[in-house]
Amino acid sequence: MPHQEFLKLKSRSDWRRRFAVWRHWNRNGEYITYTVPPGAGLNVWEGPAASQSLAGHPQYVLEGGANQIVLDPKHLHPEYVSKRKATGWGYTDFPGETDQFPGLPKLTNNVNPNLLPDNHPMRGKK
Repeated sequence: MPHQEFLKLKSRSDWRRRFAVWRHWNRNGEYITYTVPPGAGLNVWEGPAASQSLAGHPQYVLEGGANQIVLDPKHLHPEYVSKRKATGWGYTDFPGETDQFPGLPKLTNNVNPNLLPDNHPMRGKK
């Protein structure tokens, strides 16, 4: 999505509604950014997200309408992709729901504490 659209989002439910993303398609919780490198640019399709009806339950509809970008990920240069960042919304939609998903690594800091200086706060107690 364009940066301007990301800044308009106030919550996970806002994201689901405006970009018509069903919970079983994407649990959210993290995002990345991409900086288009100098030169040829990046071919994308840009336009409003279509509304989405829940299969088998046409009375449930996510409205869509937010401006989205679709691109071919094979055209991205890895050196211009950011590290994963937390949305601040977590991974759950409902109280009491687990955020443990097989195959989805949690956003963590993978620093080896043994390589940090002795007085570093992430080193922990000896």
